[in-house]
Amino acid sequence: MWQIIIVILGILFGLYLGNIAKDEIKNGRKYFLFFQSVILLVLILIFLKLSFLILMGVVIGVIIGRFFKQIYLYLGVLILCSSFIGKEIFLAAISLVFLFSLIFQSLSKSKLKRVLFDVILFLIPFSLLFVESFINGNLDVLVGIGIGGVIMWALSQF
Repeated sequence: MWQIIIVILGILFGLYLGNIAKDEIKNGRKYFLFFQSVILLVLILIFLKLSFLILMGVVIGVIIGRFFKQIYLYLGVLILCSSFIGKEIFLAAISLVFLFSLIFQSLSKSKLKRVLFDVILFLIPFSLLFVESFINGNLDVLVGIGIGGVIMWALSQF
């Protein structure tokens, strides 16, 4: 699971880029927001398959996401689930979340305290690794929760 460090580095590099390239980010803000949305859409499409359990998870994720709008928690859930689905999905998801983190943190005016909170939220789902049988038994529901949360976060940005 050393690959999750890549996402954490994306969060930190994004914060750094946001501080050193303020003018460039201000000029290209609409393009960065567009690419951020495209990355999230591709991430959702990677996990999407028609299943009642995923649909049920999406509904639960939308309900939770309506009240808890912290994107990194849902991204952590999706990365955790992708590690159980397959290596190719996991590497694609890690790469997309890394790119999203670069853009998101570059655009946000977050301070270090907020960035540490985002890192902690991203790592919380990995505490479920100790109950691997729970993850395997509820993988589709967890994927749905992650997708639903990401959808609600994305909708709240408009």
